[in-house]
Amino acid sequence: MELYLRDHLANEHTLEKRREKTKEIFDIYTGFADNLKATFNDRDEVRKASNDIITVKQLGFVAVYATKFQQLVAYLEWLDETFRDLFYKGLKEEVKKNMITYEYPSTF
Repeated sequence: MELYLRDHLANEHTLEKRREKTKEIFDIYTGFADNLKATFNDRDEVRKASNDIITVKQLGFVAVYATKFQQLVAYLEWLDETFRDLFYKGLKEEVKKNMITYEYPSTF
């Protein structure tokens, strides 16, 4: 990643001089984000997040649980439906009972 960052900074006023890979990374946000993830995501963190998201439970306020859940989601590239179902599963039973009158969300 450092090589492409240097190329980007050195040629920020002469964009046509940048390498193709540099253009791909910095001109398309998703390319940039994907490269950052690949560079800095620790595989152990992904494995830990995978294990933790399956077992995380609401112990106090929903906001605290939702924040912890979102932190774990940031490491994973799973389907929205999976996140939605796991989030619901981890809620306190009393919260689930109060949600009966609401329509089941289609996405997380």
